[in-house]
Amino acid sequence: MEEQEIPLSNDEFKSLKTDPESLHSYVYKEIEIIMNNKSKYTGWVYTIDPESFTIVLVNFEDNSIELITSHSIQGIRIINNDSSVKKQELDDLVKKKFGSEKERKQSRNIEDVIKYFNQLRIPVERQGNILLVAGIVNVTSPFTENDCVSTNPMALANIQKFLSNFE
Repeated sequence: MEEQEIPLSNDEFKSLKTDPESLHSYVYKEIEIIMNNKSKYTGWVYTIDPESFTIVLVNFEDNSIELITSHSIQGIRIINNDSSVKKQELDDLVKKKFGSEKERKQSRNIEDVIKYFNQLRIPVERQGNILLVAGIVNVTSPFTENDCVSTNPMALANIQKFLSNFE
């Protein structure tokens, strides 16, 4: 078991952000995240959002899933570098927690979402199976507030709020 300390608030983290392969190398590994406020989270990395660098951390002791935003992170220590140990359990837990809701929301039709944004007078463009909303937020199927990606946090929050109210 190899332990490694990675300070995420300095230039090393910035270079990690520009190297998706390095970023992906943390997936399915057990880590300890040290927060700016000195609190700690320990768990297994399910995924890392390549846009916001938010880490989805799974704790098997209490079956919890935490979303850890990169701006809150001071450092990361890898506890278990063997990504094969919990891969299947991670996939199964996430499917169990979110599968039924996702299936229910899959029924959201892309045309209905386009119509909804048009009614709100928010510009929306269809690009295949992806919607570009307000020219800055990408929304993918099943078109819920959790399926939005943007580098603009204010626009992202607003579009997520609209989608959370969409029925």
